[in-house]
Amino acid sequence: MLLAIKSYVQQHPNATAAELGLRFQVQPETLSSMLQILERKGYVKRWSESACTECESSCQACPLQQTQG
Repeated sequence: MLLAIKSYVQQHPNATAAELGLRFQVQPETLSSMLQILERKGYVKRWSESACTECESSCQACPLQQTQG
């Protein structure tokens, strides 16, 4: 499933965690663990409100971003 999530994020770089949860029908805790693995390997990056300095809107809707292929 990790490869499927990685592939999906590569194809949909603006995918949110909520979207991934619905798409892959996994509980938030399970998805969080999977995303941590992908994040450690450098495939995805989580964006938090404090990390969102590009738009400065504080909308808290920043997507996951692909960091490498």
